[in-house]
Amino acid sequence: REIDWGGCRCQALALSGDAATLDPVCERSPAHAHIRATAEREAASPAPAFIYRRPERLAPATTDTLE
Repeated sequence: REIDWGGCRCQALALSGDAATLDPVCERSPAHAHIRATAEREAASPAPAFIYRRPERLAPATTDTLE
């Protein structure tokens, strides 16, 4: 809490690197146009292929492998 002051300041820190600045997602922020343009560009591009992020299933241990 002492670093980012909570709430929209957390988002300001994450997006701009400065918790003391106005949250760039806020429509009153001078940086809002950049955030909006980025969101619109991402929305217009095709979605990437989904990648499952899970470890391969491990084979069950046998008594031979436990020794």
